[in-house]
Amino acid sequence: MSSSPRRTARSSRWPGSSHAHGWPGRDGSSPIRAAPVASIHPLASVAAPRPDVEFRGTPFAIEGAPKAVRVLRGMVLDIGGLPVTIPREAKALYHLIACILSNDLVAFLACGFESARGLGLGPRQAARLYLPLIRGTVENVAGLGPVKALTGPVSRGDIATLRLHTEALRTLPADVRRLHRILALRSARLALQARTITPELAARTARLLGALPSSRCSGKLHSGNAEGRQSTVFG
Repeated sequence: MSSSPRRTARSSRWPGSSHAHGWPGRDGSSPIRAAPVASIHPLASVAAPRPDVEFRGTPFAIEGAPKAVRVLRGMVLDIGGLPVTIPREAKALYHLIACILSNDLVAFLACGFESARGLGLGPRQAARLYLPLIRGTVENVAGLGPVKALTGPVSRGDIATLRLHTEALRTLPADVRRLHRILALRSARLALQARTITPELAARTARLLGALPSSRCSGKLHSGNAEGRQSTVFG
């Protein structure tokens, strides 16, 4: 692999070379230093090779030598994509966030589908049952943002329902229980931002889930609010 890009850099008529890996910067293609180098990464999930992949409206993160970046921006615009410049020092964080929002989401959904075995459903049956809810949730987040999109018992401080959930939670694997508790605590923070629950209800929720010691719940739930912070990556 290392000799092929080097030969390409020396003989190609292209003004530079690029790679489509999400994380490495220009050093990730060291064999092609003979030409201007840039990386281009589509923020898209392509789970299986197919010839009809549609990239219109897809953000493409670009970083590298200015000449190569200009060429890649033009190519992205030609196919209807959205070129976004990512500073080299921010690429690891950029790629991590992409993994959280895409790869981790797949694992999270798998946890939910597998939990439906308690209903007598296989993963595919569970997917058919819950996918309309999942799609609606994503659409709400896209249209309203996470704070306003949150629904459910945590968002309204429904302690009675949450008690029933804690009983059902005992039937699930330990890693799923931990994951739910972490995300329920995060949901309580969102509900506090939306002012749909009081700090007292948020603290009761955290105590019920065993997420935090009682004396620290309220203060911890108020921390970690990143609303209003300006992005240094896309600004």
